Amino acid sequence: MQLLVFALVILCSSRVAAAPQTVTTLPQLGWILCGALAMLSLILALLWQHSARRYQRLAQRQVPTVGLDPATGVPNRNLFDDRLAMAVNRHQRQQAKLALLVVSVHGSYLSSAANSNGTTDNSKLLCALVAVWRKALRRSDTIARLDQQTFAIVLDRVEQHDGIVSVANSLLTGSESMLHSIPDYIPLKVHIGIATYPNHGLDGVSLLNKAVATGIKVQQRGPSGYQLA
Repeated sequence: MQLLVFALVILCSSRVAAAPQTVTTLPQLGWILCGALAMLSLILALLWQHSARRYQRLAQRQVPTVGLDPATGVPNRNLFDDRLAMAVNRHQRQQAKLALLVVSVHGSYLSSAANSNGTTDNSKLLCALVAVWRKALRRSDTIARLDQQTFAIVLDRVEQHDGIVSVANSLLTGSESMLHSIPDYIPLKVHIGIATYPNHGLDGVSLLNKAVATGIKVQQRGPSGYQLA
Protein backbone atom coordinates (compact mmCIF):
# COMPACT_ATOMS: atom_id res chain seq x y z
CA MET A 1 0.00 0.00 0.00
CA GLN A 2 2.69 2.49 0.98
CA LEU A 3 4.85 1.54 -1.99
CA LEU A 4 1.91 2.15 -4.32
CA VAL A 5 1.23 5.57 -2.84
CA PHE A 6 4.92 6.44 -2.97
CA ALA A 7 5.07 5.43 -6.63
CA LEU A 8 2.08 7.61 -7.40
CA VAL A 9 3.75 10.58 -5.72
CA ILE A 10 6.92 10.14 -7.78
CA LEU A 11 4.94 9.69 -10.96
CA CYS A 12 2.84 12.79 -10.36
CA SER A 13 5.86 14.87 -9.40
CA SER A 14 7.80 13.84 -12.51
CA ARG A 15 4.87 14.64 -14.82
CA VAL A 16 4.40 18.07 -13.26
CA ALA A 17 8.13 18.82 -13.46
CA ALA A 18 8.24 17.77 -17.12
CA ALA A 19 5.32 20.02 -18.08
CA PRO A 20 6.13 23.33 -19.81
CA GLN A 21 6.51 26.18 -17.34
CA THR A 22 3.84 28.27 -18.97
CA VAL A 23 0.13 28.42 -18.51
CA THR A 24 -1.22 25.62 -16.32
CA THR A 25 -3.45 23.40 -18.41
CA LEU A 26 -6.30 21.18 -17.30
CA PRO A 27 -4.24 17.96 -17.57
CA GLN A 28 -1.54 19.57 -15.42
CA LEU A 29 -4.10 20.48 -12.79
CA GLY A 30 -5.19 16.85 -12.82
CA TRP A 31 -1.66 15.65 -12.18
CA ILE A 32 -1.21 18.20 -9.38
CA LEU A 33 -4.46 17.06 -7.78
CA CYS A 34 -3.35 13.46 -8.16
CA GLY A 35 -0.09 14.23 -6.38
CA ALA A 36 -1.88 16.04 -3.56
CA LEU A 37 -4.29 13.14 -3.05
CA ALA A 38 -1.41 10.69 -3.08
CA MET A 39 0.45 12.71 -0.45
CA LEU A 40 -2.69 12.88 1.69
CA SER A 41 -3.17 9.13 1.38
CA LEU A 42 0.43 8.54 2.42
CA ILE A 43 0.09 10.79 5.46
CA LEU A 44 -3.16 9.11 6.52
CA ALA A 45 -1.59 5.66 6.07
CA LEU A 46 1.39 6.62 8.23
CA LEU A 47 -0.86 8.09 10.92
CA TRP A 48 -3.02 4.97 10.95
CA GLN A 49 0.02 2.72 11.20
CA HIS A 50 1.44 4.78 14.07
CA SER A 51 -1.87 4.66 15.94
CA ALA A 52 -2.17 0.90 15.41
CA ARG A 53 1.33 0.27 16.77
CA ARG A 54 0.70 2.54 19.76
CA TYR A 55 -2.54 0.72 20.55
CA GLN A 56 -0.76 -2.63 20.27
CA ARG A 57 1.97 -1.51 22.68
CA LEU A 58 -0.61 -0.32 25.19
CA ALA A 59 -2.51 -3.59 24.90
CA GLN A 60 0.67 -5.60 25.45
CA ARG A 61 1.38 -3.62 28.62
CA GLN A 62 -2.10 -4.17 29.98
CA VAL A 63 -2.51 -7.89 29.25
CA PRO A 64 0.00 -9.17 31.84
CA THR A 65 -1.70 -7.19 34.64
CA VAL A 66 -5.15 -8.66 34.10
CA GLY A 67 -6.07 -10.77 37.13
CA LEU A 68 -3.12 -9.56 39.23
CA ASP A 69 -3.21 -7.74 42.53
CA PRO A 70 -1.89 -4.22 41.77
CA ALA A 71 -0.11 -3.87 45.12
CA THR A 72 1.83 -7.14 45.25
CA GLY A 73 1.77 -8.36 41.65
CA VAL A 74 0.47 -11.83 42.55
CA PRO A 75 -2.81 -13.28 41.22
CA ASN A 76 -5.96 -11.78 42.70
CA ARG A 77 -8.96 -13.69 44.04
CA ASN A 78 -10.66 -14.15 40.67
CA LEU A 79 -7.56 -15.50 38.96
CA PHE A 80 -6.74 -17.66 41.97
CA ASP A 81 -10.17 -19.31 41.92
CA ASP A 82 -9.59 -20.30 38.29
CA ARG A 83 -6.08 -21.60 38.97
CA LEU A 84 -7.19 -23.57 42.01
CA ALA A 85 -10.01 -25.21 40.05
CA MET A 86 -7.60 -26.13 37.25
CA ALA A 87 -5.06 -27.45 39.75
CA VAL A 88 -7.67 -29.68 41.40
CA ASN A 89 -8.79 -31.04 38.03
CA ARG A 90 -5.19 -31.67 37.01
CA HIS A 91 -4.33 -33.49 40.22
CA GLN A 92 -7.53 -35.51 39.97
CA ARG A 93 -6.52 -36.76 36.52
CA GLN A 94 -2.99 -37.49 37.70
CA GLN A 95 -4.21 -39.01 40.99
CA ALA A 96 -1.80 -36.70 42.80
CA LYS A 97 -2.01 -34.69 46.00
CA LEU A 98 -1.91 -30.92 46.43
CA ALA A 99 -1.90 -28.69 49.49
CA LEU A 100 -3.67 -25.37 49.98
CA LEU A 101 -2.28 -22.94 52.54
CA VAL A 102 -4.27 -19.88 53.59
CA VAL A 103 -1.87 -17.34 55.12
CA SER A 104 -3.32 -14.48 57.17
CA VAL A 105 -1.19 -11.57 58.37
CA HIS A 106 -2.43 -9.72 61.45
CA GLY A 107 -1.14 -6.72 63.34
CA SER A 108 -2.05 -3.24 64.51
CA TYR A 109 0.33 -1.74 61.94
CA LEU A 110 -1.57 -3.23 59.01
CA SER A 111 -4.92 -2.14 60.43
CA SER A 112 -3.80 1.45 61.05
CA ALA A 113 -2.13 1.70 57.64
CA ALA A 114 -5.24 0.43 55.92
CA ASN A 115 -7.39 3.07 57.64
CA SER A 116 -5.10 6.01 56.89
CA ASN A 117 -3.10 7.44 54.02
CA GLY A 118 -0.21 5.05 54.71
CA THR A 119 -1.38 2.36 52.33
CA THR A 120 1.89 2.62 50.40
CA ASP A 121 3.88 1.47 53.43
CA ASN A 122 1.34 -1.30 53.93
CA SER A 123 1.82 -2.47 50.34
CA LYS A 124 5.62 -2.35 50.63
CA LEU A 125 5.50 -4.53 53.72
CA LEU A 126 3.20 -7.08 52.08
CA CYS A 127 5.40 -7.11 48.96
CA ALA A 128 8.43 -7.83 51.14
CA LEU A 129 6.59 -10.70 52.82
CA VAL A 130 5.54 -12.14 49.46
CA ALA A 131 9.15 -11.98 48.26
CA VAL A 132 10.25 -13.93 51.34
CA TRP A 133 7.52 -16.52 50.90
CA ARG A 134 8.46 -17.10 47.27
CA LYS A 135 11.86 -18.37 48.41
CA ALA A 136 10.14 -21.26 50.19
CA LEU A 137 8.12 -22.23 47.11
CA ARG A 138 8.82 -23.97 43.84
CA ARG A 139 8.14 -22.39 40.47
CA SER A 140 5.19 -24.73 40.01
CA ASP A 141 3.53 -23.47 43.20
CA THR A 142 1.04 -20.60 43.18
CA ILE A 143 0.70 -17.67 45.56
CA ALA A 144 -2.27 -15.28 45.40
CA ARG A 145 -3.87 -12.50 47.41
CA LEU A 146 -7.41 -13.23 48.55
CA ASP A 147 -8.14 -10.00 50.41
CA GLN A 148 -6.40 -7.16 52.22
CA GLN A 149 -4.40 -9.31 54.65
CA THR A 150 -4.96 -12.87 53.44
CA PHE A 151 -2.99 -14.88 50.90
CA ALA A 152 -3.33 -18.38 49.51
CA ILE A 153 -0.62 -20.77 48.38
CA VAL A 154 -1.12 -23.91 46.29
CA LEU A 155 1.62 -26.50 46.67
CA ASP A 156 1.71 -28.59 43.51
CA ARG A 157 2.15 -32.37 43.73
CA VAL A 158 3.08 -32.79 47.38
CA GLU A 159 4.23 -36.28 48.22
CA GLN A 160 4.54 -36.31 51.99
CA HIS A 161 3.15 -34.51 55.01
CA ASP A 162 6.68 -33.51 56.03
CA GLY A 163 7.07 -31.45 52.86
CA ILE A 164 3.98 -29.38 53.68
CA VAL A 165 5.16 -28.82 57.24
CA SER A 166 8.60 -27.77 55.98
CA VAL A 167 7.06 -25.10 53.73
CA ALA A 168 4.83 -23.80 56.53
CA ASN A 169 7.80 -23.51 58.88
CA SER A 170 9.82 -21.72 56.20
CA LEU A 171 7.00 -19.21 55.71
CA LEU A 172 6.88 -18.47 59.44
CA THR A 173 10.63 -18.23 60.05
CA GLY A 174 11.16 -16.21 56.87
CA SER A 175 8.45 -13.75 57.87
CA GLU A 176 9.86 -13.33 61.36
CA SER A 177 13.42 -12.82 60.10
CA MET A 178 12.30 -10.23 57.57
CA LEU A 179 10.28 -8.29 60.14
CA HIS A 180 13.18 -8.27 62.61
CA SER A 181 15.46 -6.88 59.89
CA ILE A 182 13.36 -3.71 59.69
CA PRO A 183 14.93 -0.87 61.75
CA ASP A 184 11.63 -0.11 63.48
CA TYR A 185 10.50 -3.64 64.24
CA ILE A 186 6.88 -4.24 63.27
CA PRO A 187 5.21 -6.98 65.31
CA LEU A 188 2.95 -9.04 63.08
CA LYS A 189 1.41 -12.46 63.44
CA VAL A 190 1.20 -14.97 60.62
CA HIS A 191 -1.45 -17.68 60.84
CA ILE A 192 -1.56 -20.55 58.35
CA GLY A 193 -4.42 -22.96 57.78
CA ILE A 194 -3.70 -26.00 55.62
CA ALA A 195 -5.98 -28.31 53.66
CA THR A 196 -5.03 -31.04 51.21
CA TYR A 197 -6.61 -32.64 48.17
CA PRO A 198 -8.21 -35.17 48.24
CA ASN A 199 -8.19 -35.58 52.02
CA HIS A 200 -10.10 -32.41 52.92
CA GLY A 201 -12.09 -31.67 49.78
CA LEU A 202 -12.62 -32.71 46.19
CA ASP A 203 -13.06 -29.23 44.75
CA GLY A 204 -11.49 -25.81 45.14
CA VAL A 205 -14.32 -24.29 47.16
CA SER A 206 -14.30 -27.09 49.73
CA LEU A 207 -10.53 -26.93 50.09
CA LEU A 208 -10.53 -23.16 50.51
CA ASN A 209 -13.29 -23.24 53.12
CA LYS A 210 -11.47 -25.94 55.06
CA ALA A 211 -8.15 -24.08 54.98
CA VAL A 212 -9.81 -20.81 56.05
CA ALA A 213 -11.61 -22.50 58.96
CA THR A 214 -8.37 -24.12 60.07
CA GLY A 215 -6.55 -20.80 59.86
CA ILE A 216 -9.17 -19.19 62.11
CA LYS A 217 -8.42 -21.82 64.76
CA VAL A 218 -4.73 -20.91 64.56
CA GLN A 219 -5.60 -17.23 64.87
CA GLN A 220 -7.72 -17.88 67.95
CA ARG A 221 -4.73 -19.44 69.69
CA GLY A 222 -2.87 -16.14 69.34
CA PRO A 223 0.78 -16.60 68.34
CA SER A 224 2.00 -17.15 64.80
CA GLY A 225 1.66 -20.74 63.71
CA TYR A 226 0.11 -23.27 61.38
CA GLN A 227 -2.29 -26.18 61.56
CA LEU A 228 -3.25 -28.96 59.20
CA ALA A 229 -6.99 -29.60 58.91
